[in-house]
Amino acid sequence: MENRICYNLSALIHLDFEQQLIVASRAGFRAVGVRDRNLEDFLSAGNTLTDARHLLDKNKLISVEYNFFSNWVYAQDGELARVVQDFDHFCACASALGEEPVLIAPVAFENRNTIYNFSLAVRNLRELGRVAAAYGGRVAMEFLPWTRINSIETAWDIVRDADRENIGIVLDAFHYFEGSSTKEGLREVPVEKIFLCHLNDMNTRDGDILKRTRECRVLPGEGSYDLGEIISILEMKGYTGYYSLEILNTEYRNLDPARVSSRAYASMHDILGAYFP
Repeated sequence: MENRICYNLSALIHLDFEQQLIVASRAGFRAVGVRDRNLEDFLSAGNTLTDARHLLDKNKLISVEYNFFSNWVYAQDGELARVVQDFDHFCACASALGEEPVLIAPVAFENRNTIYNFSLAVRNLRELGRVAAAYGGRVAMEFLPWTRINSIETAWDIVRDADRENIGIVLDAFHYFEGSSTKEGLREVPVEKIFLCHLNDMNTRDGDILKRTRECRVLPGEGSYDLGEIISILEMKGYTGYYSLEILNTEYRNLDPARVSSRAYASMHDILGAYFP
Protein backbone atom coordinates (compact mmCIF):
# COMPACT_ATOMS: atom_id res chain seq x y z
CA MET A 1 0.00 0.00 0.00
CA GLU A 2 2.85 2.38 0.75
CA ASN A 3 3.75 2.83 -2.91
CA ARG A 4 0.18 3.97 -3.67
CA ILE A 5 -0.22 6.68 -1.00
CA CYS A 6 0.80 10.32 -1.47
CA TYR A 7 0.54 13.33 0.86
CA ASN A 8 -0.41 16.47 -1.03
CA LEU A 9 1.40 19.17 0.90
CA SER A 10 -1.53 21.58 0.57
CA ALA A 11 -2.47 20.36 4.04
CA LEU A 12 0.74 21.98 5.30
CA ILE A 13 0.72 25.05 3.07
CA HIS A 14 1.19 27.31 6.12
CA LEU A 15 4.61 25.72 6.75
CA ASP A 16 7.74 26.37 4.74
CA PHE A 17 8.96 23.78 2.23
CA GLU A 18 11.56 22.17 4.48
CA GLN A 19 9.18 21.89 7.43
CA GLN A 20 6.56 20.31 5.18
CA LEU A 21 8.93 17.55 4.13
CA ILE A 22 10.09 16.84 7.68
CA VAL A 23 6.53 16.56 8.97
CA ALA A 24 5.39 14.38 6.06
CA SER A 25 8.31 12.00 6.43
CA ARG A 26 7.94 11.63 10.18
CA ALA A 27 4.24 10.84 9.73
CA GLY A 28 5.20 7.86 7.57
CA PHE A 29 4.58 9.12 4.04
CA ARG A 30 7.05 8.26 1.30
CA ALA A 31 5.52 10.22 -1.60
CA VAL A 32 4.40 13.84 -1.62
CA GLY A 33 2.66 16.31 -3.87
CA VAL A 34 4.52 19.62 -3.87
CA ARG A 35 2.77 22.98 -4.14
CA ASP A 36 4.46 25.41 -6.53
CA ARG A 37 3.80 28.29 -4.14
CA ASN A 38 5.86 26.73 -1.37
CA LEU A 39 8.68 25.75 -3.70
CA GLU A 40 8.82 29.22 -5.24
CA ASP A 41 9.07 30.73 -1.74
CA PHE A 42 11.92 28.32 -1.02
CA LEU A 43 13.72 29.42 -4.18
CA SER A 44 13.07 33.11 -3.49
CA ALA A 45 14.90 32.70 -0.18
CA GLY A 46 18.11 31.98 -2.09
CA ASN A 47 17.84 28.19 -2.34
CA THR A 48 18.10 26.17 -5.54
CA LEU A 49 16.21 23.30 -7.14
CA THR A 50 19.17 21.10 -6.25
CA ASP A 51 18.68 22.10 -2.61
CA ALA A 52 15.01 21.17 -2.87
CA ARG A 53 15.84 17.76 -4.31
CA HIS A 54 18.41 17.25 -1.57
CA LEU A 55 15.75 17.88 1.09
CA LEU A 56 13.45 15.33 -0.50
CA ASP A 57 16.24 12.75 -0.53
CA LYS A 58 17.26 13.60 3.02
CA ASN A 59 13.72 12.95 4.22
CA LYS A 60 13.38 9.76 2.14
CA LEU A 61 10.59 11.24 0.06
CA ILE A 62 9.80 11.28 -3.64
CA SER A 63 7.78 13.97 -5.39
CA VAL A 64 5.10 12.44 -7.61
CA GLU A 65 2.82 15.44 -8.06
CA TYR A 66 3.39 19.16 -8.69
CA ASN A 67 0.47 21.56 -8.19
CA PHE A 68 -0.93 23.66 -9.73
CA PHE A 69 -0.97 25.58 -13.01
CA SER A 70 -3.96 27.66 -14.06
CA ASN A 71 -5.02 30.36 -16.54
CA TRP A 72 -4.55 28.17 -19.61
CA VAL A 73 -8.08 27.24 -20.63
CA TYR A 74 -8.99 30.59 -22.19
CA ALA A 75 -5.59 31.69 -23.50
CA GLN A 76 -5.96 33.13 -26.99
CA ASP A 77 -3.13 33.23 -29.52
CA GLY A 78 -1.54 36.36 -28.07
CA GLU A 79 -1.67 35.01 -24.53
CA LEU A 80 -0.63 31.46 -25.30
CA ALA A 81 3.06 32.34 -25.79
CA ARG A 82 3.19 33.72 -22.23
CA VAL A 83 1.29 30.71 -20.89
CA VAL A 84 3.73 28.35 -22.60
CA GLN A 85 6.71 30.25 -21.19
CA ASP A 86 5.29 30.11 -17.67
CA PHE A 87 4.44 26.44 -18.05
CA ASP A 88 7.94 25.64 -19.24
CA HIS A 89 9.31 27.08 -15.98
CA PHE A 90 6.64 25.15 -14.06
CA CYS A 91 7.70 21.89 -15.73
CA ALA A 92 11.38 22.59 -15.14
CA CYS A 93 10.72 22.95 -11.41
CA ALA A 94 8.57 19.84 -11.31
CA SER A 95 11.07 17.65 -13.14
CA ALA A 96 14.00 18.83 -11.01
CA LEU A 97 12.36 17.31 -7.94
CA GLY A 98 12.44 13.71 -9.14
CA GLU A 99 13.86 11.27 -11.63
CA GLU A 100 10.62 9.52 -12.59
CA PRO A 101 8.19 11.12 -15.05
CA VAL A 102 6.58 13.86 -13.02
CA LEU A 103 2.86 14.50 -12.85
CA ILE A 104 1.83 18.13 -13.15
CA ALA A 105 -1.67 19.38 -12.46
CA PRO A 106 -3.12 22.21 -14.54
CA VAL A 107 -6.39 23.37 -13.02
CA ALA A 108 -9.34 24.37 -15.17
CA PHE A 109 -10.09 27.72 -13.52
CA GLU A 110 -12.98 29.76 -14.84
CA ASN A 111 -12.50 33.06 -16.62
CA ARG A 112 -15.90 34.68 -16.23
CA ASN A 113 -15.12 37.40 -18.76
CA THR A 114 -14.63 34.93 -21.60
CA ILE A 115 -17.08 32.62 -23.35
CA TYR A 116 -16.05 29.00 -22.90
CA ASN A 117 -14.56 27.54 -26.06
CA PHE A 118 -14.16 23.76 -26.11
CA SER A 119 -11.82 23.73 -29.11
CA LEU A 120 -9.60 26.37 -27.50
CA ALA A 121 -9.37 24.35 -24.27
CA VAL A 122 -8.41 21.25 -26.25
CA ARG A 123 -5.75 23.11 -28.24
CA ASN A 124 -4.26 24.72 -25.15
CA LEU A 125 -4.17 21.48 -23.16
CA ARG A 126 -2.49 19.75 -26.08
CA GLU A 127 0.13 22.51 -26.06
CA LEU A 128 0.76 21.99 -22.34
CA GLY A 129 1.26 18.30 -23.06
CA ARG A 130 3.82 19.12 -25.73
CA VAL A 131 5.80 21.32 -23.32
CA ALA A 132 5.67 18.75 -20.52
CA ALA A 133 6.85 15.95 -22.82
CA ALA A 134 10.23 17.67 -23.17
CA TYR A 135 10.69 17.11 -19.42
CA GLY A 136 9.32 13.58 -19.36
CA GLY A 137 6.23 14.94 -17.66
CA ARG A 138 2.61 13.87 -17.62
CA VAL A 139 -0.14 16.49 -17.53
CA ALA A 140 -3.18 15.68 -15.40
CA MET A 141 -6.08 18.08 -15.84
CA GLU A 142 -8.20 18.74 -12.78
CA PHE A 143 -11.87 19.58 -13.34
CA LEU A 144 -13.64 21.95 -10.93
CA PRO A 145 -17.37 21.83 -10.12
CA TRP A 146 -17.83 25.64 -10.16
CA THR A 147 -16.51 25.99 -13.73
CA ARG A 148 -17.72 24.90 -17.16
CA ILE A 149 -15.34 21.94 -16.90
CA ASN A 150 -17.24 20.61 -13.91
CA SER A 151 -17.30 16.82 -14.17
CA ILE A 152 -15.36 13.73 -15.10
CA GLU A 153 -17.40 13.62 -18.31
CA THR A 154 -16.47 17.15 -19.46
CA ALA A 155 -12.85 16.61 -18.48
CA TRP A 156 -12.70 13.38 -20.47
CA ASP A 157 -14.15 15.10 -23.54
CA ILE A 158 -11.23 17.56 -23.51
CA VAL A 159 -8.54 15.00 -22.66
CA ARG A 160 -9.81 12.59 -25.32
CA ASP A 161 -9.75 15.25 -28.02
CA ALA A 162 -6.33 16.56 -26.90
CA ASP A 163 -5.18 13.06 -27.83
CA ARG A 164 -1.70 12.94 -26.31
CA GLU A 165 -0.31 9.96 -24.42
CA ASN A 166 1.01 12.18 -21.62
CA ILE A 167 -2.33 13.96 -20.96
CA GLY A 168 -4.85 12.59 -18.48
CA ILE A 169 -7.11 13.49 -15.56
CA VAL A 170 -6.83 14.20 -11.84
CA LEU A 171 -9.89 12.71 -10.15
CA ASP A 172 -10.55 14.70 -6.95
CA ALA A 173 -13.19 13.38 -4.54
CA PHE A 174 -14.52 16.85 -3.65
CA HIS A 175 -14.82 17.86 -7.29
CA TYR A 176 -16.40 14.52 -8.19
CA PHE A 177 -19.11 14.58 -5.52
CA GLU A 178 -19.83 18.31 -5.60
CA GLY A 179 -20.04 18.55 -9.39
CA SER A 180 -22.16 16.72 -11.92
CA SER A 181 -19.96 13.63 -12.30
CA THR A 182 -21.58 10.21 -12.41
CA LYS A 183 -20.42 6.66 -11.79
CA GLU A 184 -21.20 5.86 -15.40
CA GLY A 185 -18.99 8.73 -16.55
CA LEU A 186 -16.12 7.53 -14.38
CA ARG A 187 -16.45 4.00 -15.70
CA GLU A 188 -16.23 5.25 -19.28
CA VAL A 189 -12.82 6.89 -18.85
CA PRO A 190 -10.00 4.49 -19.78
CA VAL A 191 -8.11 3.69 -16.61
CA GLU A 192 -4.79 4.63 -18.20
CA LYS A 193 -6.14 8.18 -18.56
CA ILE A 194 -6.72 8.63 -14.84
CA PHE A 195 -3.29 9.72 -13.70
CA LEU A 196 -4.03 10.56 -10.06
CA CYS A 197 -6.80 10.38 -7.47
CA HIS A 198 -7.14 13.03 -4.77
CA LEU A 199 -8.89 11.74 -1.66
CA ASN A 200 -10.66 14.01 0.82
CA ASP A 201 -14.00 14.19 2.61
CA MET A 202 -16.63 16.77 3.59
CA ASN A 203 -18.82 17.01 6.69
CA THR A 204 -20.72 20.26 6.09
CA ARG A 205 -23.05 21.87 3.58
CA ASP A 206 -22.57 25.36 5.05
CA GLY A 207 -21.05 28.13 2.95
CA ASP A 208 -20.63 28.35 -0.78
CA ILE A 209 -18.68 25.77 -2.74
CA LEU A 210 -15.49 27.85 -2.94
CA LYS A 211 -15.39 28.31 0.82
CA ARG A 212 -15.96 24.62 1.40
CA THR A 213 -13.30 23.46 -1.07
CA ARG A 214 -10.68 25.89 0.24
CA GLU A 215 -11.39 25.80 3.97
CA CYS A 216 -13.55 22.84 5.02
CA ARG A 217 -12.24 19.58 3.61
CA VAL A 218 -11.69 16.85 6.18
CA LEU A 219 -9.77 13.59 6.30
CA PRO A 220 -11.18 10.51 4.55
CA GLY A 221 -13.71 8.79 6.78
CA GLU A 222 -14.54 11.95 8.75
CA GLY A 223 -17.23 13.16 6.37
CA SER A 224 -20.18 11.93 4.33
CA TYR A 225 -18.63 11.06 0.96
CA ASP A 226 -18.86 7.49 -0.24
CA LEU A 227 -15.18 7.29 -1.15
CA GLY A 228 -15.58 3.57 -1.70
CA GLU A 229 -17.55 4.39 -4.84
CA ILE A 230 -14.48 6.00 -6.40
CA ILE A 231 -11.92 3.54 -5.08
CA SER A 232 -13.88 0.43 -6.01
CA ILE A 233 -14.45 1.63 -9.58
CA LEU A 234 -10.79 2.57 -10.01
CA GLU A 235 -9.50 -0.70 -8.59
CA MET A 236 -11.98 -2.72 -10.66
CA LYS A 237 -10.68 -0.95 -13.75
CA GLY A 238 -7.08 -1.81 -12.83
CA TYR A 239 -5.91 1.59 -11.59
CA THR A 240 -2.28 1.45 -10.41
CA GLY A 241 -1.63 5.13 -9.67
CA TYR A 242 -1.37 7.08 -6.45
CA TYR A 243 -4.10 8.04 -4.04
CA SER A 244 -3.08 11.50 -2.91
CA LEU A 245 -4.53 12.99 0.26
CA GLU A 246 -5.44 16.62 -0.50
CA ILE A 247 -6.88 18.46 2.47
CA LEU A 248 -7.58 22.20 2.53
CA ASN A 249 -8.85 23.09 6.00
CA THR A 250 -8.17 26.34 7.84
CA GLU A 251 -8.93 24.78 11.23
CA TYR A 252 -6.22 22.16 10.75
CA ARG A 253 -3.66 24.95 10.44
CA ASN A 254 -4.24 25.85 14.08
CA LEU A 255 -3.43 22.30 15.19
CA ASP A 256 -0.09 20.55 15.64
CA PRO A 257 0.98 19.71 12.05
CA ALA A 258 2.68 16.51 13.19
CA ARG A 259 -0.50 15.26 14.80
CA VAL A 260 -2.64 16.24 11.80
CA SER A 261 -0.23 14.46 9.46
CA SER A 262 -0.20 11.31 11.59
CA ARG A 263 -4.01 11.31 11.50
CA ALA A 264 -3.81 11.83 7.74
CA TYR A 265 -1.52 8.84 7.31
CA ALA A 266 -3.80 6.64 9.45
CA SER A 267 -6.90 7.79 7.54
CA MET A 268 -5.38 6.76 4.22
CA HIS A 269 -4.57 3.30 5.56
CA ASP A 270 -8.07 2.96 6.99
CA ILE A 271 -9.90 4.02 3.82
CA LEU A 272 -7.70 1.97 1.47
CA GLY A 273 -7.28 -1.02 3.75
CA ALA A 274 -10.34 -2.77 2.40
CA TYR A 275 -8.95 -2.66 -1.14
CA PHE A 276 -5.30 -3.65 -0.60
CA PRO A 277 -3.84 -6.69 1.13
